[in-house]
Amino acid sequence: MKHLLIALWTAGAVWTAGAVPKADAPTTDGDALARLSAAKAGTIAQILQPYVDRREIAGAVSMLSVSGRVDTVYIGLADPEKNRPFAPDTFFWIASMSKGFCGAAVMSCVDKGLLKLDDPVSKYIPSFAGIEVKEKAADGSVHRRPARVVLTLRMCLSHVAGFTFTTDHMDACRSLADIADDAVRTGLVRDPLVQHQYSNVDIDVAARVVEIVTGMPYDKYLEQTFFKPLKTEELTFHPTPEQLSRCTYVARVAKSKPYEDGRNDGWAQRIKPHYQPRFVEAGGGLYGRAGDVMKFYQMLANDGCAPDGTRILSHESILELARAQYPDKDRYSLGLRQYGDWFGHDGALQTEAYANWKQNRVALLFVQVTGEWDLPFKQDWRNATIRGNGK
Repeated sequence: MKHLLIALWTAGAVWTAGAVPKADAPTTDGDALARLSAAKAGTIAQILQPYVDRREIAGAVSMLSVSGRVDTVYIGLADPEKNRPFAPDTFFWIASMSKGFCGAAVMSCVDKGLLKLDDPVSKYIPSFAGIEVKEKAADGSVHRRPARVVLTLRMCLSHVAGFTFTTDHMDACRSLADIADDAVRTGLVRDPLVQHQYSNVDIDVAARVVEIVTGMPYDKYLEQTFFKPLKTEELTFHPTPEQLSRCTYVARVAKSKPYEDGRNDGWAQRIKPHYQPRFVEAGGGLYGRAGDVMKFYQMLANDGCAPDGTRILSHESILELARAQYPDKDRYSLGLRQYGDWFGHDGALQTEAYANWKQNRVALLFVQVTGEWDLPFKQDWRNATIRGNGK
């Protein structure tokens, strides 16, 4: 795409690669920041287009939001084999970006007085009182002993609980209740608080607690608390074949090499039309449009408020979500990670988004690629959007 398309799109401007407006100097003035966002959208088109021209990526969607105004850049194609362009209804698996929704769900329960971050998990799931740590002896034998530290919700959401990435029998689980039971049977690999270890299990356990304290299935609670008030259209744990047919092509990418077809890679199985989710996987099971995920991050950037002013999360909850909980171990927050004034998350097929509540700004980049991680095009995009904030 070499031409410039300028069109109004509900929340802001939509751009394809082309002419770039002159950038204004940084300022805290809202209107000027919006102009700067539009200028940056053009800059991002210039940054990403060469990667498409060299066939290092098939395409990408970049969205920048300043005080609710969204500037969108479409680069390349959603499906180069079918010559299908990106559109507002292009569908993505956001994978581990789902974790941030769990952190927000838990904080909404804190706001309602239903739980506290430092509550023991066993307060809600009694079997966790007996959770054990698996240890390997010098002779190679494995024995189990009681955990020396009481496991809390804060530890789960911050990945210092001591779980492995999955439980022993996750593939057989059909609910978050099953995952919680299997987490106890699987046990911990170390005591809580010893070190950061990224895990889907601890997020799923926290989501199970949300179900218990609210009396609602986790997906229904997200729908009631976030999706409906924010007027998202297609955020779901249950993608239909039609929705999956709108997913982007998955490219297998490697540094400075032409991309290949990555649709048969392991992670990419999640976006094939026949795929059936195992359960409502809070740690990585959400699908949706880029614009819908943007609405969630705009709420985070707007100090917890929807565009109409409805408060969804308290200011105190936003502060918790935006700060590293155990900075001596990692920059992880509560289902999110902190990068200076920004906080956000990425996913297995390398979608990512970051919010800055101090400036009411969001930066979002959606691709569906597998292979190498943290490629130059992503680094260049971050330099142009959240530069100087610890990324």
